[in-house]
Amino acid sequence: LYTAGGHDDLRPTTGIFSAVINTWAHSEEKLAPLRAEQTLIWMHRLRYVKPDKFLCDTVIRAWAKRGEIDAATNAQKLLFRMHEMYQEGNLLAKPDTVSYNIVINARAKSGLKNAANAAESLLCTMHHLHALGDADVKPNVVTYGAVINSFAKSGDRGAAARAHTLLADMIRLQQSDPVMHADLLPNTYVFNTAITVPYTLLRSHA
Repeated sequence: LYTAGGHDDLRPTTGIFSAVINTWAHSEEKLAPLRAEQTLIWMHRLRYVKPDKFLCDTVIRAWAKRGEIDAATNAQKLLFRMHEMYQEGNLLAKPDTVSYNIVINARAKSGLKNAANAAESLLCTMHHLHALGDADVKPNVVTYGAVINSFAKSGDRGAAARAHTLLADMIRLQQSDPVMHADLLPNTYVFNTAITVPYTLLRSHA
């Protein structure tokens, strides 16, 4: 009705789009994440409403919680789409550390081959972007914990070495500047996850 003209008071608002996207994102229907993302992209293309980071994260979480074989891949594609939206002028859609952490966790839980390498690649992307001056994507203890967890779940040969190297890198960075890298202080979860990697590998190759 709004597009047809003469009904300016019926123009869909950001709040209306958000309500629809959130409804789909929390639905148990099989196509729920896809419908939520389609609505998000439609919203972006309309231009008079702009999806923000929080709404994009909602859709990413919808993909991540599905646990299906392509869910983590779709979550990562949307993460990169957020970068595109930001570059196209939607400053509200800029992804941050939380956005990356959701996708990395999805990779860790996907069970796909090379999922751990994909998670570590995202960690490297975050470090690269942060080094270029993007303070919003600084890796934190949750990021490292998720990547270490992805190696713990992988059962791949060499996973223990990668997990322990990541833990050592994390400690080294934190100790190099305890103030700047206060958010990299390892917690019990990270240590416990790293400790379980050798056990996981022994069990998987027994």
